[in-house]
Amino acid sequence: MSEASCHILSENSELPNGTQLEVSKGVCVPAMETSCSNSEVKGNDSPAADIQSDDHLAAITIRPVQKEDYHRGFPAILSQLTALGEVAYTQFIETLRRIEASQGTGASNTVYVAHDSTTDKIVGCCSLLIEDKFIHSCGRVGHVEDVVVDKDYRRMSLGKR
Repeated sequence: MSEASCHILSENSELPNGTQLEVSKGVCVPAMETSCSNSEVKGNDSPAADIQSDDHLAAITIRPVQKEDYHRGFPAILSQLTALGEVAYTQFIETLRRIEASQGTGASNTVYVAHDSTTDKIVGCCSLLIEDKFIHSCGRVGHVEDVVVDKDYRRMSLGKR
């Protein structure tokens, strides 16, 4: 799978490929809307103070979810957003298969994760749903949903990556 780039989104945004994004109200974006420099994080008692270095942040990549991410803590990240319930590995794989099968169709769903290669953990995620529309001159519209960053990685400007 290829690396994905992220974009800062306003209420209505457009990606470089022309896809219109409508950011829904009520989307949880605790770390994505806040920016701070690393120096603002230093010295606090948060576990984030231990992981705030530029070298450590460089180890975090944004990419589509993979089957191995289940064991890297993907369900635990989603549970910081909402009540997840029990999700067995087989359920995760089946859902991932359906999501991957939607790629290249008129309506598609892509789940992106923030992977920290230093700890081999998933530290954030979001979903991008793209649909074809008759409105917007028969264009495509994207919806960003299920945005969450691990509590220990918030206020580190990961949303800008």
